[in-house]
Amino acid sequence: MIRVSADLKAQARFLGLVGQALYQVAGTVIADGIWEEFEQLVYETAQYTGSTAASWNVATKGAGSHGQVAVMGLGPDQEPLQVGHSVAVMVALNRNTMEGNLDDLRAGQKGALTGGINVWNEAPGAEVSQTGPLRSVNDSAIGSFDRFKARVAEKVFLPLAQDYTVEQLVAMAKAGTKL
Repeated sequence: MIRVSADLKAQARFLGLVGQALYQVAGTVIADGIWEEFEQLVYETAQYTGSTAASWNVATKGAGSHGQVAVMGLGPDQEPLQVGHSVAVMVALNRNTMEGNLDDLRAGQKGALTGGINVWNEAPGAEVSQTGPLRSVNDSAIGSFDRFKARVAEKVFLPLAQDYTVEQLVAMAKAGTKL
């Protein structure tokens, strides 16, 4: 008769804890890298009243988080805002922090690690540079977002998937292929 030792059960529990710790470490590294680049995205987004910069969102939650637009207006004595204006920037950063939009990723929850990351901006001027007159000192939100994607791919995802190109990773994700 073969007797199963309690040590095997303890080892199995230990391996489960190690697996959970790896999810937490990976989630934290990914969330921190994305947050750092998200902050940069918000800082370099074109502004006029600040609505476009203030309306950026990042989350692993999906469509349930959409629809948040921080509509701001200029007072009669206010000048158009420059890129990186602290009031508009802090609206976006504070809202995403307070709502815990990346907390499930930082906690290493498997669904957050496999569910994708959403970044969106539903401000009316997000795709046309800004609301109000176009000023040459401000780039469009699309340009800011393109730079954000490139930085995230280079600093966050490529080091984690050294053997794959970004295109291969996207194709595998679309096909549901396991690494």
